[in-house]
Amino acid sequence: MPAIGLVYDGHAQHLPPASARATHIETPERVSVIYRALGKARLLDRLTRVAPREATRAEAEAVHTAEHLDALEALADAEPSLRGAWRGGAGGGWSLGRDMFHDAQTACAARRAAGGVVALTEGVLRGEISSGFALVRPPGHHACEDRMAGFCFLNSVAVAARAALSPRGGLRRVLVVDWDVHHGDGTQAIFEEDPAVLFFSLHRFGRGFFPGAAAR
Repeated sequence: MPAIGLVYDGHAQHLPPASARATHIETPERVSVIYRALGKARLLDRLTRVAPREATRAEAEAVHTAEHLDALEALADAEPSLRGAWRGGAGGGWSLGRDMFHDAQTACAARRAAGGVVALTEGVLRGEISSGFALVRPPGHHACEDRMAGFCFLNSVAVAARAALSPRGGLRRVLVVDWDVHHGDGTQAIFEEDPAVLFFSLHRFGRGFFPGAAAR
């Protein structure tokens, strides 16, 4: 039987501003501590390593708008900062909150996170691995087709699902199970009208709990 695959890409260069680095929860340590735990449990030798790669523009554009991707690319030349959720394009605006951060490495990190999940999915589809675990950052399930939010820039799972449904992937249907304390609102919004994808989210329910959509 094929082994379980592992993609690991902590992307240590995608960092919060120095003023927030000691307290922000979305840091390289979020994934490196899991990687070390796998090593301590002697599981790394039992996993097949899958090299991360950057998602292509075409792969990302199967999920996100061109304006969204252009706004992400523009972050490479933007001043590092904290900000709220935002949309690409002339009509985009700021939302409340300043927990989103970006620096010169953010766009590359997001492409590698999404591409790593795609590479893992492709390995399963080719029969090289039986299943896989993508230990990547930044996360993705709050990113909508035209909105970056909740530390998420590209929706990695959505990009991988669309790749699996492409002629090259060869699947006709995909099930996405989102198991997280937060509602996977971005993934739901992307696939809500897509009959080829069944999505459900297991999360905390409560008014005022991020992202709030689960309480409506």
